[in-house]
Amino acid sequence: MTDMKTRRPRFVAYAIAIIVAITAMPWGEAQARGGQARGYFAPKAKAGNRGLHHFRLRRNSAAIDQGSNGVKMIITDKKGRVIVDTKIGNKLGAGIGQDKLLPRANQKRAKLAAKEFASLLKKYKVKANDVRFIATAAVRNAKGTPKPKSKKITGKSLIKRLRNILGTKSNRMRILSGAKEAELGFRGALIAWSPNRLRRVVGRSVDRIMVIDTGGGSHQVSVGNHERIEALGSSQQGSHFVNSAIFAGPDGALPETLNADELARADQKLALRVRQLPKNVQTNTPLDRQVLGGSTPVLTGGLAKFVRLYFGTDRVTRGDIKRMRSALAEKNRDERPRYIAEVIAQNISRAPEHPHRLKLSKKQLEVQAEARGVAVKSGKKSYRGTNLVAKATLLLRVLELAGISRDAQSVLISASDSRHQLLLAD
Repeated sequence: MTDMKTRRPRFVAYAIAIIVAITAMPWGEAQARGGQARGYFAPKAKAGNRGLHHFRLRRNSAAIDQGSNGVKMIITDKKGRVIVDTKIGNKLGAGIGQDKLLPRANQKRAKLAAKEFASLLKKYKVKANDVRFIATAAVRNAKGTPKPKSKKITGKSLIKRLRNILGTKSNRMRILSGAKEAELGFRGALIAWSPNRLRRVVGRSVDRIMVIDTGGGSHQVSVGNHERIEALGSSQQGSHFVNSAIFAGPDGALPETLNADELARADQKLALRVRQLPKNVQTNTPLDRQVLGGSTPVLTGGLAKFVRLYFGTDRVTRGDIKRMRSALAEKNRDERPRYIAEVIAQNISRAPEHPHRLKLSKKQLEVQAEARGVAVKSGKKSYRGTNLVAKATLLLRVLELAGISRDAQSVLISASDSRHQLLLAD
């Protein structure tokens, strides 16, 4: 008989190895295999009534995403419930010159937004070690040596200043590469779309998913599933590029409105400027339709949040996106905020009519709308949607390049994003 003293150390070693393997496993992979991740930021296995997997955290936690158009933050309580979901349009990537450095006005807007977030972190008693912060295109592209009198700074310098305002630990703040941004966005988008939910909504098992995120300074297209990521694509062309290169006039000013013919010409012009899908970050060659073939498209990021509220559903068609773009483009700057508020208010008040309509209460929808800056109640400043037409135009081009060119083809909308994934990974 084997001596128990020799068997016990082996058993303990095997047990430790198994625990380490499970803890290190990406959440999406663990879920797809029927298990549940056990790490510090592991979510419940069961999805909530909004399609989001709630998180099991020890304390209130926060995730902040500084993009090129705005900065977003979510705060969750220790039970994983989202208690704050807000965005401030600080336009960090606006008006940046060829040196890519951040002008003083942009710095000021970023710091003002950080101060507002710092107040919320204090209000909800979120500790410094429980705040995660990421920055994307506008910050990562701001490199070089500023001229002494320019008052411009690099992205790294801005991060240091924001850290002092937010009180966040330095190891919790990261400037993401295009590859990491695409990966985090892909994993974050799938939190709202579990394999079971995909099967229920689409009507069949979904083996491959294509996640699209059209941001202000870049856009990402990635393909894979809950077990693994097949390809990550990232491009440094976003809505700022579309506005400046496609819509802006000779004087750099954007048109007040755009009619159908002008939008059609813009699509043709963009097709000449964006001829291929983003480059695969591993091979440095453009993604092609063969790589994306047979995948189900899922939209994530800021545009996804708006589309979700605008239509009141998690599933739209390419034709829906085109009609939304046309409706927004024909409104001037004064008309558009009022129009947006009215459309979303109607979605909140009316009874569910769409087969994939959001199963949210009136209060929940109002909170989500206010988080996007949309005033569904009178007397409040409303969301202007300055970059929505540019983002939608870029999305339509990406869908066309990916082989989704028919108006009847569907696009799923994700309620989760990279911030949610930040709370799942140390």
